[in-house]
Amino acid sequence: MEYIYINGVKNPISYKTHSGMYSRYRSPLSKRIGNYGVDIYTVDNEPDYIILVGTTDKGSELRATAKAITRKRYAEIVELFDPYKDIVFHNALMKEVGFY
Repeated sequence: MEYIYINGVKNPISYKTHSGMYSRYRSPLSKRIGNYGVDIYTVDNEPDYIILVGTTDKGSELRATAKAITRKRYAEIVELFDPYKDIVFHNALMKEVGFY
């Protein structure tokens, strides 16, 4: 992804990181079960937002799952990160983009 619309304005985005893993979820788009993760982007013109995008373990972005969240909400999710139990952080990100 190179840009996203926020409040009707086209904003360029930059890749930041990935959720750190892929795990089995049901896609909110196809309803298929597969291995999914989340890519995390920053918005170049809107420092108050973070973009989350679902991805497959094959490297495909699921652009229809893209969701803009506030940095405050992202900070709440990041607080869940524990390098010894990173599934909690990963699950929180997956829930934000609609996977179940």
